[in-house]
Amino acid sequence: MPKTGDQILVGIKRRMTIPQSQPLLLNDDILSVADDVIKSRLVPVLMSMRQDFFVVTKDVPIVAGQVEYDIPHRAVGRTLRDLKRKVDGSNKVDVTLVGIEDEHFSALTGIPSQFYFKGDKVCLSPKPSGTTSLVNQAAHGFLPGDVVSFNGTIYVKSSTTSISPAGVVTRVVSSSSFELSTYGDVLEMWYELMPSQLTTTDKAGRITNIGTLDVTLSSLPSTLQVGSLADIVAGVSGCSTKAIDLTVTNIAGTTVHLSSLPSDLKVGDYVTAAGYSPVMQLPDECYPYLETETCYRLLQSISDYEGAKFLQADIEVELKNLKMLLEPRIQGEATKIIPRMGLARGARSRWKWGFLR
Repeated sequence: MPKTGDQILVGIKRRMTIPQSQPLLLNDDILSVADDVIKSRLVPVLMSMRQDFFVVTKDVPIVAGQVEYDIPHRAVGRTLRDLKRKVDGSNKVDVTLVGIEDEHFSALTGIPSQFYFKGDKVCLSPKPSGTTSLVNQAAHGFLPGDVVSFNGTIYVKSSTTSISPAGVVTRVVSSSSFELSTYGDVLEMWYELMPSQLTTTDKAGRITNIGTLDVTLSSLPSTLQVGSLADIVAGVSGCSTKAIDLTVTNIAGTTVHLSSLPSDLKVGDYVTAAGYSPVMQLPDECYPYLETETCYRLLQSISDYEGAKFLQADIEVELKNLKMLLEPRIQGEATKIIPRMGLARGARSRWKWGFLR
């Protein structure tokens, strides 16, 4: 069963025997310390196992003439796990990392086959080719960066890039015209999604009914307002984030209308303010260590160094047990190493600039 923020608070207070009336440690303070333990200790431990606990993907349409693309802002360490180019909506091609010193060897425009980092951006090389055209459509309501598709009559905003023909709005000229860039391929960014900040269940709504673009909640949290951003968090063990940064377009009673809904949405999932989660987004086996390490830090914060000292041995044992339980994620199958440029990955050797690629 998933551990909620409320259950974590109860466990920590019981472990430390904190009086209900004490003014030093408020619930938000305790959860903030627990969140620090997750981000500074548990996330690095789980990532060091190389078992991809936090890996998710994000599709970003490639825009003709656009070289730079933002790394997802919630990626751990602003890093990527992998980068691929999706062709025709399904076939995938590796995009090779090159040093910025070698970027200039690529052709000026063409099909992107390489990339390099520039701050918090991924830069494609060569510059994507394609077409940009002016589209006249009354009251289109688009914004720059919107992904659109043609439904046979007009262009409509699309939540997926697999619909063809598709394009990206690069500039809004007026309320009745916009510039549309078409290229066709999509960047598939694989990255480690940082667990959201812990909060209590009264600051999230549990889904009781699912509509087309709306969900009915058991109760409406004050953190959700029209125009704000929301996340959807799974209500079962693991509690992964199913969708991030959805726009709340309307609220009627306990029914919340969102800009889009994930395909795997289920009754029992949570809707919460963007960046927050009412449940622990870690394997359940992490909870004993999370509770003990949080208590240790809280005892130190109130200068109870003797109490903190008694927890040190427990922390070491629980961390050792955690690694033993979670690594490897599968015991009956070893990881097969496939050469990146081998035939098994569909690669073909090419000669360019006098070198075999």
